[in-house]
Amino acid sequence: MEKESKLVKGLTLVTLFTLITGAMVGMAWAVLANVFLDRAGPAVLISIAVASVLTLFVGLCFAELCSAMPYAGGAYIYVRRGIGKFVGFIAGWLLVLAYAAMMPGECIILGKLVNGLFPSMDPSLVGASLALVFTVINLAGIRFSGIVQFLLTVALFAGIVLFIIMGAPEIE
Repeated sequence: MEKESKLVKGLTLVTLFTLITGAMVGMAWAVLANVFLDRAGPAVLISIAVASVLTLFVGLCFAELCSAMPYAGGAYIYVRRGIGKFVGFIAGWLLVLAYAAMMPGECIILGKLVNGLFPSMDPSLVGASLALVFTVINLAGIRFSGIVQFLLTVALFAGIVLFIIMGAPEIE
């Protein structure tokens, strides 16, 4: 018989939304936006809209699974119960590796952005420092991580809005 784990309810609806948004949006799209626009032009907006709708369907599936199986473990639990222990094990580790691979990429991007603003700063050192800071934030607990993610998501969207406002007069 499997041991039942308790869910820790440390997030509000707002912090949960910002955690999910932060996981999906990230920094890569903002850094690569110019590459996307150069290669595809305005069709990028259509691509983003289509991808957003498709992602919504995935989110709805996860919402159904979460309400049907309210146990800690997320996708690992869903796959384990639906297909079996071994496939659940593989899915769980693939998720861990995917999430672990995202953080260094985000830190490298942030290091390069900081280096663009302050050329004397080494992007590798900035990236490694940010990885350490984010690790400490996550170790501090879900409530604190949620608050930090909320602030970072607000800053991200404020930057996007500022970019749009400042760029609007340049549209021909």
